[in-house]
Amino acid sequence: MKEKHQIIIIGGGNARLSVASQLLIKDRSLDIAIIDPAQKHYYQPAWTLVGGGTFDIKIIVLKPHPTHLRS
Repeated sequence: MKEKHQIIIIGGGNARLSVASQLLIKDRSLDIAIIDPAQKHYYQPAWTLVGGGTFDIKIIVLKPHPTHLRS
């Protein structure tokens, strides 16, 4: 795994992931690292649907690819 990146984003919440996404839409060559201690990310907008029984919680749990994890 690389030790240096052009942009480092601390935290993997929806807002920060959106920022990373928007930056990459504007410039696909950017080297962005997202640092977050969580091993799972929950897609927050779907919680209302999960609570209403119309969406499966397993679908909203996103796990990082194993090659992107660092212990």
